[in-house]
Amino acid sequence: MTEVAKKVLGFEYVIYHLTKWYKEAFDSDFLNNDLSKLKVIKLHFFVSAVGANSEDDLLGYFDNFYAMPYGHVESQVYDNLDQMQAYILTARNLQLKDSIDLDNYWEALDKSIKGKIDKSIESLKRYNPNLIKYTAMDLVELSHSWYSWRAMYKLALSFKRQSFAIPPEVIRNEAKTFHLSSVESLYAVY
Repeated sequence: MTEVAKKVLGFEYVIYHLTKWYKEAFDSDFLNNDLSKLKVIKLHFFVSAVGANSEDDLLGYFDNFYAMPYGHVESQVYDNLDQMQAYILTARNLQLKDSIDLDNYWEALDKSIKGKIDKSIESLKRYNPNLIKYTAMDLVELSHSWYSWRAMYKLALSFKRQSFAIPPEVIRNEAKTFHLSSVESLYAVY
């Protein structure tokens, strides 16, 4: 399996966890989900960044983030979404391909990467259990608040480009936030 294929499989495993989180959070029919391509790509960044500088650091695996107009994008994953075997991501939602047995699908994924993704998802849920409820544009706004995006996107624009590579060390060393105060009030429990 190529490095890109391994990365895409890891991304699909992130999606697997996002679908479980989504079902828990909304307790509703998944057929009407809002896990669009943009929303999943944004959530993938937060999953990748939450364990930075810990034993669960995924930035050595998902290591090709770029600052783009809508935030952080793991370029190798994004450029190879058509290689996904289990899911179809559209501009509106996420769909599971009919022929996939998810119980056995993850056997090809390295166990240490699976463990890091498992722990990163759990950490992200602890930091902000409502993150899965954010809209895609809320997640874009949140990623735009990160130094790594602001600095690298500003650099891209200075070169008259729409994207610029973000060194993993920049993400590892910045202050991380997983909340938008303007959105949190919408999900407050009364």
